[in-house]
Amino acid sequence: MDDQRQLVEAFLAADTTAAIRELLARHPELLAPEFVEVLAVVAEEGDEDWRRHVEVRQELLARCRERGVAFALEEVSRRQAPNAIGYPEEFGGDVEELVRLRAARAVDPVAAEQLCRLCESILDRLPLDQDPNFRVALLVELAAAMDEWPGDTRGPRVGEAVAYLEQALGVLGPDPTPYRAVIEKNLGAVYTRLPTGDRARNLERARECFTAAALVLTPEAAPTFYVETRIGLAQAFQKMPTGDRTENLLQAREHYVEALQVRTQETDPLGWASLWHDIGNVYQALPTGDRNTNLNQAEDCYRAALQYRTLEAAPLDHASTQLGLANVYRQQSGDNPSRALDCCHAALRVYSPEVKPFGYACAQNLLGVIHTALPTGSAEQNLHRAIDHFREALGIWTLEAAPAEYASVQTHLGEVYRLLPTGDPTANLERAITCSREALRVMTLEADPIGFATAQNNLGLAYGDLPPDPRGNSYRAAITCHQEALRVWTPDAFPQRYAETQNNLGEVYRAITNLGHSEEQTRTNLELAAACFERARAVSTFDTAPGDYATIMNNLGNTYLYLPSLAPADRTQRAIECYHEALRVWTAEAAPQDYAMAQMNLGVAYTVSPGGDERAVEYFHAALQFYTPKASPVRCRAVIAALAAVYRRLKNWQAALDAYHIGIAAGELVYRAGLSATNRSTQVVATAPLFRNASFTAVRGERVGEALVLLERGKTRLLSEALRLRATRPPGVPAEIWDRFERAAAVVRESLESKHPVPRGSRRNRDLEKTGMR
Repeated sequence: MDDQRQLVEAFLAADTTAAIRELLARHPELLAPEFVEVLAVVAEEGDEDWRRHVEVRQELLARCRERGVAFALEEVSRRQAPNAIGYPEEFGGDVEELVRLRAARAVDPVAAEQLCRLCESILDRLPLDQDPNFRVALLVELAAAMDEWPGDTRGPRVGEAVAYLEQALGVLGPDPTPYRAVIEKNLGAVYTRLPTGDRARNLERARECFTAAALVLTPEAAPTFYVETRIGLAQAFQKMPTGDRTENLLQAREHYVEALQVRTQETDPLGWASLWHDIGNVYQALPTGDRNTNLNQAEDCYRAALQYRTLEAAPLDHASTQLGLANVYRQQSGDNPSRALDCCHAALRVYSPEVKPFGYACAQNLLGVIHTALPTGSAEQNLHRAIDHFREALGIWTLEAAPAEYASVQTHLGEVYRLLPTGDPTANLERAITCSREALRVMTLEADPIGFATAQNNLGLAYGDLPPDPRGNSYRAAITCHQEALRVWTPDAFPQRYAETQNNLGEVYRAITNLGHSEEQTRTNLELAAACFERARAVSTFDTAPGDYATIMNNLGNTYLYLPSLAPADRTQRAIECYHEALRVWTAEAAPQDYAMAQMNLGVAYTVSPGGDERAVEYFHAALQFYTPKASPVRCRAVIAALAAVYRRLKNWQAALDAYHIGIAAGELVYRAGLSATNRSTQVVATAPLFRNASFTAVRGERVGEALVLLERGKTRLLSEALRLRATRPPGVPAEIWDRFERAAAVVRESLESKHPVPRGSRRNRDLEKTGMR
C-alpha cells in the first residue's frame, strides 16, 4: 500500500504532459483498477482545489485505459491547448484570457469572435521559428472555434476550419505522430461536412486524411480514435458522388463492420446501435443486387439498433432509426405502407419544428413520398396529402438553408403534380415541370449526379405527358431529359434506375407515333421503343423488381400490338402474352389502377384479334370496375369509346348507347375540371366523337329523337367553345366566310352574356339571319 501511495503521489505531482507520459511508461500498473481506490483516499486529504486536481487525474487515467496512454495524452493537449502544452511567458495573460473565452464560445458568438481575434493576435506576435507546438495548438483552437461556431452561421466558417487544420499539419511536418494523426482525423471529418467547393474532391481529401490517421490510430493503441477514424472513412465512401456507387457503399459497410470489432454491444451499446443504423442506411442505398434482400438486411440492421435506441434512452436516435425503417417498409413488397406510416408518426413523437427541425422536415418529406405511392384509399386524397407534407418540409428546407434537401423535395413535389388524376391536367404538368427545373438549379451533374438524374427523369416524364404539339417539341424535350438521366443511370452502377429510365424513354418513342408521321418514321419509333423496353426487361425481372417488370411488360405489349415489322397474328399474340405477364403482379387487390390498365389493354388487343370481341367486352368491363367517371374520368372515357365500338360491331345498339352516355358524362367532368382554355378545348375535341358515334348508334337503335339531341349537344359544345375562345381564321377559310362567322359569333356572345335566349322573330334573330349563319 505504501508503494502504491508513493506512486500515486508522484503521478499527482507530475506537472507536464511529458512527465506524466514518462511515469506511465515506467509504471503501467497505475492503470490498474486498485489505484482508483488509492486516488479516492488521497482526494479526501486536501481542500476543494486538491480534490478537483485529483478528479482531473482520475479522468485522465480513465481515458488512458480507454484510448491508450499516447492518445489520451495527445487528446489532453488538443482539448486543453494551448494552456496545457507550455507557452512563452510573455503570452501568459493571453492564454488565461483564451481559456476563459474557450469555455464560453460554444454558446456565445461574441466570445467565439473574441477568441478568434485573440488567437490571430497571438499568432501575429509569435515568431515563426519559435514554439511550433504552441502555434499548432492555436491553429487547432481556431479550427475548433470555426467548426463549432454557435448559431446558424457555421456553414461558411467550415472552410476556414479546413485552412487552419491544413496549416497546423504543415507546421507539424510529415512524421506520423499521434498528435498529427488526431488532427488528420479531425480534418477528415471537417472535409466530409464542407458545404463549399467540389464535393467529390472534398470527400477524396477526407479519405486521404482518415487513411493517414488510420496508420497510427490502431485498435490496440487508441481504440476510440480507431473507431472514429473507421466511421469517418465509411461516411466519406458513403457520400462520394462519383465512381462506382456499389463499390463505394460496400467499402463503407466494411469500415462500419471494422468499427464493430471494437465498439461492441457490451462496451458501448448505444455506439454499437449507431453503427448498425449506419449499416442499415448502406443496405438501403445499394443500387445493385437483389432489392428485396438488401431491404430485408436493412430492416434487420435497424431493428438491431432499436434494441438500445429506445424512445426513453435515446429519443433523437430512436426517431432517426424509425425513419430508416419507414423508408424500408415503403419500398418492400407486401402490406407495408401502413407500417411505414406508423414509423414516421413514431419519429414525429420526438421531432417537431421547434425540437430537431431538420428531423421534422425529414419525416414530413418521407410521409409525402409514402402518400405519393400509397396503394390504398383515394389516389386524389393521398396525393393532396403528399403535397401538404412536402410543403411542410419546405417550410424548413429552404433553398438558402438546405439547398440539397430543398431540391429533393421539389423533385418529389413535381412527381405528385404529374400524377394528380383530377384538376387541369396541363396545369398540373406545368407545375411538375416547374418543380423539376427548380430542383435542377441545385442538382447539377457535377454536384449531385444522382439527384440530377432523378430530376431529369421526372422532367422527361412531365414533358412526355403534356398534350402533344404538332411538331412533337414536348416529346423531343422528354427524350433529351431521359437521355441526360442515362448518363448517370448505367446498367452496371444503377440497374433498377437504368431500367426505369429505358422504360420511360420507350414510352416517349411510342407516343411519337400518334403524331401522324410517315410509315417509315412510325416503324422506326416503334422499333426504338421496343428496343428500350427489351433493355429494361433484361435488367428488371419478375424476381428482382416485380413492379417495374409489370410496367415494362405492359408497355412492351402496347408496342408489339402495332409494330409493323411483325405479322398481325404475331403482334396480337405477343401483346396478349405481355399483358398477362403484367397481371402476374398487377392484381385487383394490390394495384387496382394498374390492373384496370392491363385489362383495358387486353380488351384492345382482342378487338383486333379475329373473333375476339366477346373477350374484349369482358376485359373492358373489368377495367371499368376501377376506371369510373368520378375516379378516373379520362381513362373511363377511353375505355367506353373502345367498349361501345365493340358493341356496335356486335349490333348491340342499346348497350353501345348506354356506354356512350357514360363516356359523355366522364368527358363533361374532365371539361369542367379544366382550368386553362387550352385544356378545356382539348377535352371538348376528345369528347366530340362520342356525341357523333352515340347519335349514329341511336339511329341504328331506332331512337331518332335521341340521336338528334345527341348530335346537337355535341355541335353546341364545339361551337360554344370556339366562340368562347374567339378562334383565329383557320388556314384555307376565305375571309368573306370567316367575316360572316365573326359577325354571327358576336351576336351569339351578346346573347350568352345577357343570359337570355334569342326569341324567334327578335332583332337578334334577324341579325343572325342577315349573316347567313342560321
